[in-house]
Amino acid sequence: MKYNELPLIAAGTTFSGKLTPSKIIPGTELIRNAERALSGKLHVDITATKRKLQIVFDILDNTNFEQILDVFKVENADCIDPDGILVEYYDLRDNADIERKFFVENVSFVPFVTDDDVMWRDITVNLAEI
Repeated sequence: MKYNELPLIAAGTTFSGKLTPSKIIPGTELIRNAERALSGKLHVDITATKRKLQIVFDILDNTNFEQILDVFKVENADCIDPDGILVEYYDLRDNADIERKFFVENVSFVPFVTDDDVMWRDITVNLAEI
């Protein structure tokens, strides 16, 4: 199976067809505690690591863009599940299917108008593991 054919599932929605992400970028966040001693030396303790996930869509029409906002509960903070969103994806680095709960850190996008329609490009959803 090719990388771009591997499924991404978030909150029970499978992203395929026109909703297939152009990139899924995994990362790691280091949770650390840093203190400076009287001598000036910085002591850093890494207390935990969390997975980060960036999902990028190149261009979407308005209908698909609204579906992205709905799946990730971007428009209505009252609907955000405090337990997070279950996301399933294939991580090439780990060479494994990953299933984790994430929260949405932010969503960015660029609108543009074509003739009579509004389109959206460079839609980026940044997620952090709970």
